Amino acid sequence: MLAMILAAAGFVAAPSAKADVCSKLTRDFAENEIGYSIMRELDEKVLASNQQYAAATGDTSMMRSATASLTATDSKFKQEGDRITTLLIGHGCTPPDHVTSHLTYRRAIQECATAKGTTLETERCAAVRDAGKPKQ
Repeated sequence: MLAMILAAAGFVAAPSAKADVCSKLTRDFAENEIGYSIMRELDEKVLASNQQYAAATGDTSMMRSATASLTATDSKFKQEGDRITTLLIGHGCTPPDHVTSHLTYRRAIQECATAKGTTLETERCAAVRDAGKPKQ
């Protein structure tokens, strides 16, 4: 009876409220990873284009801007992933399979970034790339 009164008064979250919070945070996390993948790919293409331009003209001034953009993208999305992961765990939600804490999230992102363009890219980036996709 006391639990019902407290829940009605807003002092105790109802079970469905937790499910709503968890589903929103899970969706936010997936959107962050999808956004990160898209922005990282775009930044890498701009960087590659600037490298070609610099090689052809000797002008490397645009390289600093492209590198700074890549660094800013990494930082922004990693911080957001950390924040959402902390909230997921704090609310008792189940984090995505490849993330058990903000530390494993950062490790997965870093391993993927390091493996880009190597034979390990498919293996190391699978968890990050597939995070927002529904499970079959």
